Amino acid sequence: MHWKRSRSCVGQTIVCLIIASCGTDYTAPDNAAPPDDGVGEVTAQVGSTIRFPFQNPAVAVPPSAWTEDQGVDIATIGGACGDAAILVAVTNGTIVQEGISGFGPAAPILRVEGGPLNGRFIYYGHSLPAIVSVGAHVTVGQPIAKVGCGIVGISTGPHLEIGISQPGGPPCCPPNHATSGEMHRLLLDALGAGPGGGGGSCDQACAAFGCACVDGQCNGGFCPGTGCSAQETANCAAFGTQCVDHQCNGGFGPGNGCTAREELNCAAFGTQCVDHACNGGFAPGHGCTAGQELACSNFASQCVDHGCNGGFSPGHGCTAREEIGCSIFGTQCVDHACNGGFAPGHGCTALEEIGCGIFGTQCVDHACNGGFAPGHGCTAHEESVCADAGASCVDHKCNGGTAPGLGCTAHEQQVCANSHQSCHQHVCN
Repeated sequence: MHWKRSRSCVGQTIVCLIIASCGTDYTAPDNAAPPDDGVGEVTAQVGSTIRFPFQNPAVAVPPSAWTEDQGVDIATIGGACGDAAILVAVTNGTIVQEGISGFGPAAPILRVEGGPLNGRFIYYGHSLPAIVSVGAHVTVGQPIAKVGCGIVGISTGPHLEIGISQPGGPPCCPPNHATSGEMHRLLLDALGAGPGGGGGSCDQACAAFGCACVDGQCNGGFCPGTGCSAQETANCAAFGTQCVDHQCNGGFGPGNGCTAREELNCAAFGTQCVDHACNGGFAPGHGCTAGQELACSNFASQCVDHGCNGGFSPGHGCTAREEIGCSIFGTQCVDHACNGGFAPGHGCTALEEIGCGIFGTQCVDHACNGGFAPGHGCTAHEESVCADAGASCVDHKCNGGTAPGLGCTAHEQQVCANSHQSCHQHVCN
């Protein structure tokens, strides 16, 4: 029978987990148990009996991103491979084979010598090249291979699949989930995160990956998840906030309400992260938490991308998405709404209106215009409305022509007077 292996890609920017499984078509022995789709059971309760297979554990993605099938798939940070991702012997033993169908032409198999796993076989799928030869006796921690670069075996990118044979079974490879749970636990023990201890703790093991430990799993920080237990999440929700890495954050409380991983993922798309979701920037939303919105409103300003903006504060009061959306219609964006240009309104925030008023001018589309400054002091929309009525537009009002007035701004009248002329509808004559 043939079993198709799963693939998944988790996260953006920080790690693209190309956790592609070996994809090997494996014909099971007649007496083999059929595979299932669940997570493998732990078949041996042992302590920290192996070393972690990466010479530098920081190269591997955190345990929360591992997946199981025949073995345990572990991707590398940023697709590290070759010399940047050296693999070592997890126990003392002998290399009995190199090259496994579907796993690559040099994938080694290590026969364990000594300890609770004596006589069992551990394979290193998708590794290339091998560093030692078949028949070599190796000691725990000795480099034996490298994570293969590119596509090695049936894969979508650099990663290691490490698995262990069934007791008394052939060197490779076990059915799906037959021993993957055991290998998963051995790996956690090697990091100090499993019940075997390994001289560490879940908090310490997860902290090495920049994550929190939640219910025995790495979560939050740079790992998937919020970094909070169900109880912590409920406690924070009672105060109108999110929970991030064991702390109340976002909502009506301080902070953005996002983990480091969420912030990075959103930033990759030019957006902010608010309460565990991409928001603002080039995405829908203002990019602010409820607490930030409230704080800015106290100063009669808008909140944009975690900062006070627009209203009586500097800035237009709009996100990048809102600015682009309004520009498509030939208008400005003011305080989260299209304004000015070819739309009703002056196209200015309250602060811009006040700033221009100090100099005796109008504000048009975020700039001082009209009055004692160059320009008519009118938006395109206002100019069009007045022209349809047979009048000029001066300082946001129809003036001259069919409307009362000369149709000139104070600046235009002064310019004309300096040349001993009159001004009528924006022209000296």
